[in-house]
Amino acid sequence: MCYAAVAMSTDYDSWRVTDEPVSVPEVLAVMRKNAENFRLVMRTVLKHFTHSDCDCMKAIHTSVLGGH
Repeated sequence: MCYAAVAMSTDYDSWRVTDEPVSVPEVLAVMRKNAENFRLVMRTVLKHFTHSDCDCMKAIHTSVLGGH
């Protein structure tokens, strides 16, 4: 099945022992930016997605839910 994993970090203080810990507002700000970046990635990728003949695109037709 075609898929891609997208991972986006929110902070790096878990391994930096010399830096001040991040605050919840800082993490939330990064999460908002990550969401914006993810939407941009999806818009860009989906414009170029043309593999409609790929077998994984037809998988729903033989699935338990799709076969009923």
